[in-house]
Amino acid sequence: MKHFTQTALSSIDSYKLGHADQFPEGTTKVYSNFTPRSLKHLPVPHWCGTTQVVWFGLQVFLNDLQSVWQETFFDRPKAEVVAEFVELVGPFCGPRGFNQSRIEWLHDLGYLPIEIKSLPEGTLVPAGVPVLTITNTLPEAYWLPNFLETWLSADLWKSATAATISYVYRKIIDRYAELTGGNKDFVMWQAHDFSSRGMSSIADAARTGAGHLLSFAGTDNVTAVQLVNDVYYGKQTFVGGSVPATEHATMTSSILVEVERLRQNGVGEDGIMAKAELNVIKRLVTEVYPSGVVSVVSDSFDFWKVITEIAPALKGEILNRVPDQLGLAKVVFRPDSG
Repeated sequence: MKHFTQTALSSIDSYKLGHADQFPEGTTKVYSNFTPRSLKHLPVPHWCGTTQVVWFGLQVFLNDLQSVWQETFFDRPKAEVVAEFVELVGPFCGPRGFNQSRIEWLHDLGYLPIEIKSLPEGTLVPAGVPVLTITNTLPEAYWLPNFLETWLSADLWKSATAATISYVYRKIIDRYAELTGGNKDFVMWQAHDFSSRGMSSIADAARTGAGHLLSFAGTDNVTAVQLVNDVYYGKQTFVGGSVPATEHATMTSSILVEVERLRQNGVGEDGIMAKAELNVIKRLVTEVYPSGVVSVVSDSFDFWKVITEIAPALKGEILNRVPDQLGLAKVVFRPDSG
């Protein structure tokens, strides 16, 4: 089965193809920047007092830039790469196409002659201030900085946006923790990342989830933690984590199996569903997870019955659970279906 593979030369908007010939004759240097324009689409409460962007994601982009160019361009035969590119871009730029001699020259050179300068990742940057600049280091490559713009922009805007949104959420939650006398240490876990399934890809989930981890530790996004570990030396510290949690599939199947077991043991139909759910939850909080935090989805059938009848009936068992190494022994009854 064939699959799509990102290639170095095709990671562009087609209008970039003609720009090398459009620059003034004699151009030898192009110096471009990447600048967050505004926060007008992020409804920041006025008391947050921030018009700043959290700059994040560059190292991931640089890793991808290097590996994709190496694997799909420099490591492949020049004639093969050029022929594929000319065939691909023909419908976009007409018979003149893209001057393939530039591509051949770059392949012979064997590396990308560019220089990128950046503010440190994690920096708070006022909107309108450039976060990075990119320029060519050889005069023949004056066309290359802006040729890379599409890919650079596509990879960087969302990571920085996710990091900025999480930063604003952190400020909001910190504020209300102070106003209500809450424990601010717990704020690290109060804006949990469940976003992976809503992203356009797992790579997308990793990038945005890593931005979230700049402000919070709570996440179900395992691939984001892996990205931080691999690219940002996350193994040197604690990056993020979560707790065991049930889902509807595990709860409904367990409850229905328990209903059948009760029937076979002569239990009548009156209230049998609630008895089965009580038994299932009891097993989870005393046998499967006898210590630490466990989150039990509780609206598969009747959420209100769970929290008004089943939870009180299990109070003793819940209070007798053993704290883990962090001193936690919490049972969460979680509505999951809105």
